[in-house]
Amino acid sequence: MEVDYFMSGQMGSQVGDDILTIVRRLLNQNEVKLWQVPYTEDQNDLLGSGTYSKEFIEKYSTKSGLEKDTFITACEHLRKVALSKLAAKMKFQRTGIATLILKPTKSDTSPDYPSLELECSLHITGDELVQLASSMYALTPLSIKLIHQGRIVSGDDLIANQGVKHMSKIMCVCLSEHELQERERVHTQQEQNKMVEKSKQAAKKLAERGVSDSQYFLEIQDQNGKPISLPPTEKEALSCAMALHEKGKVLINACKYSDALVLLCEADVEFNQCRSSILDVVDNYAILSLDLCWCYLNLEQISELSSADERLKRCETAFYRSYGRDLSRLSKLKNKESIQEYSLLVRLYLMQGIVAYHIDDHLTAKIKLFKAEELAEKIKINESSLLSLINMGFELKDVRLALRVCEGDVMASIDYIQQRQLELRERYEKDRAENKLNLLRNKLGKTAAGEQVDADKYKLLKGMGFPKDLVKRALRVSNNDMDQAIQLMSAAQQLMEISPGPEQPTPPIEDIPIDSESAGATVNPIITNPIPSLDSLMSQLLILGADETKARAAIDKHNGDLYAIVNELFFATVNGDDPDFVKPKPEDEEVVDFVANWQGSEDYLDISLDQETNLLSYYLGLLS
Repeated sequence: MEVDYFMSGQMGSQVGDDILTIVRRLLNQNEVKLWQVPYTEDQNDLLGSGTYSKEFIEKYSTKSGLEKDTFITACEHLRKVALSKLAAKMKFQRTGIATLILKPTKSDTSPDYPSLELECSLHITGDELVQLASSMYALTPLSIKLIHQGRIVSGDDLIANQGVKHMSKIMCVCLSEHELQERERVHTQQEQNKMVEKSKQAAKKLAERGVSDSQYFLEIQDQNGKPISLPPTEKEALSCAMALHEKGKVLINACKYSDALVLLCEADVEFNQCRSSILDVVDNYAILSLDLCWCYLNLEQISELSSADERLKRCETAFYRSYGRDLSRLSKLKNKESIQEYSLLVRLYLMQGIVAYHIDDHLTAKIKLFKAEELAEKIKINESSLLSLINMGFELKDVRLALRVCEGDVMASIDYIQQRQLELRERYEKDRAENKLNLLRNKLGKTAAGEQVDADKYKLLKGMGFPKDLVKRALRVSNNDMDQAIQLMSAAQQLMEISPGPEQPTPPIEDIPIDSESAGATVNPIITNPIPSLDSLMSQLLILGADETKARAAIDKHNGDLYAIVNELFFATVNGDDPDFVKPKPEDEEVVDFVANWQGSEDYLDISLDQETNLLSYYLGLLS
């Protein structure tokens, strides 16, 4: 005797993904095809109910460990999904109209939008697809972003050219109208694009600079800390990718996964402009893959995780390359970096286990999840030790790191925190001094021979009491020759000494008696005439390194006032021309915020592992 059960759409939605996975796996193992006879009489009837015998229900509900009603509900849901896919496939073959699955991300601040099926041609643009998707959710196009296989759907190109196919799953990052209004300054598409573009421009400027060009510059290194020499185009692409990735890390740390995903997808595009040989020697691309998958998981995009297997393998390969397949080199390290790697490995193995579970590879799932559990146990923190150190006034992230590095030893952790704070201060002072020295070298310029003015000699001469600007000019003229620079500066000071000073105006230039012997003063100027002629003055000013145009302007401006002329050209120094005055260039202002955020993104690696532990327990429970 057969019994019919009619399952409404609402009824099917009551079944969770975990139950559907259990039933789907059981039916696949036994080659049960619900869309065929005897379970389905008419494949064109999408609204009718399935037919299930009592023996079928009894047998498989017992095997699945589910209540009969729950099992039947799951079967009916899977049957109708299969019929829907079959009908969509036939329609696509007949008309070319594809069916796409829209899967909105979940957010604490926006409604839970349902997954929907969208029918369209594959020969429409990304913008047209956004229009269609937004209308289905009653949203504006500005409040939705579409992501396919880890890439943001481009507006100008045809979706077929972007890899979108029949039955492709499209992730939708949605903002409700209310949320859009509340957060429009930050989270509209225009602002988001502006943030992405600003990060790209900042990274581009950093990529163009060398060590001595500015206080802010970018140096790309391999896993061993060795600088990598890159062509300009690749350096720019890699810099942009790293910039966007760092911004994304900060958002992940703030649990803003939808926003982070947008930046990480943009970073992925930039990374893919580089040769694979370059990506193999920097860890950033592998960790980006890990971060992308972590966003998918937290946005409950399990279907996207299933297609992320390649990304996770890439990340695992990078870790093995650095620390060996058994991670033996990692286990020998007892420092901050090793703890951070352990945290990331926990996350990697966890996600690999989850992916394996959802593709019914339970053996691999167990292996990966047990690996994650083992590593998590190694860096597990005692809560009482954590609280005791926090009560002493230490920061949570410092305490967590110290307890992990020191294997839970509270006293050793205190020493570690204090030592690390001292090292950070010393590193800050060292970096600050190096940045200041780089900028000073840039301000000092080149000598007459085209060499860099020696910053150490500049500081030595300045310490002897010579004015800053005069030292700079003397070193330029003398090609860093200390003796000649001192002679030149002494001559300039003699000019000042024989001038009458600001309170005793020099007589008009035409009234100054001219001594022909002084007119020939040249390489080693020794003042023989108390008041030199105009030609002699100009000659000596030029020898001392004055710019001819500025010298003539100063002579005209001060009407031959020797004191004022020499003071303006060599002794009067304003901040804007002071080599010691470290002020960022105007273009640096645009990257200061970016650099600060990048350097502060270390907090991202302060992983509590609470979330990972909960997921481990959940999936190990499902497997058991």
